[in-house]
Amino acid sequence: MTTVTVLTPCLPSKADHLEACANSVQRAKDALPALDIEWVLVFDGPGEALAPPVADTVLRVPHQRGVAAARNYGLGASAGSVVIPLDSDDEIDPSGLERAVALLESEADLGWIACNRLLTTGERTFHWHGDRAWEPGQVAAEWSAPMQFHANTLVLRTSLITQIGGWPALGACEDLFLALRLGEISRGASISDVLVHYRAWPGQATRAASFRTEQSLAYDFIERSINDARRLSMRHPIQSPRPLGGLGSVPV
Repeated sequence: MTTVTVLTPCLPSKADHLEACANSVQRAKDALPALDIEWVLVFDGPGEALAPPVADTVLRVPHQRGVAAARNYGLGASAGSVVIPLDSDDEIDPSGLERAVALLESEADLGWIACNRLLTTGERTFHWHGDRAWEPGQVAAEWSAPMQFHANTLVLRTSLITQIGGWPALGACEDLFLALRLGEISRGASISDVLVHYRAWPGQATRAASFRTEQSLAYDFIERSINDARRLSMRHPIQSPRPLGGLGSVPV
């Protein structure tokens, strides 16, 4: 039986939708008895937010360290050979989880699976995509804005993430960088199944006034890092897409 870790960082001050997130994890556990699903919840910083009973492991970081650090702390306490990052304001869909894990089980050289996401209101989000296989180096070579798939809907082999040192220490676009980095060293696939129901609400980091500035800084670093890796692999350099995001006034 494959053990799957659902990894959720949560700011105690922004736990408005944590109960809905927890309910979705419980539904996934109930719907997929053939998978051993554990939920690792990391409270990032001070606050009195309560952990839902469905959480298997709860960590509390005394001082806020950011989503990447919180995920890495949670990864260190996880038991899963497969991991899914799930934000505390989003919900997981069992259908995408089931197919993604089945693909990883059937193809040993696949390192990651990218899925689709819907808004919690039911509409498709901007990056909707179909099924595709990705060979090493292809994701960065076709980096576009918006991305070819949802970078925050990845189902990943835990050993692959730990091999590259976990999520990067960026204030924005840590999922994008991880997807590009893994795409350099491993085969992957994008599938049409929905993994995440994404909540658009004022408390999101992407709604902050500073997000576009942080995104620009992140793109500059990501471009340089990926090109250094591609140089070692004798691959052509890439350039980060402009304008940033391409998502309109409300990035989803």
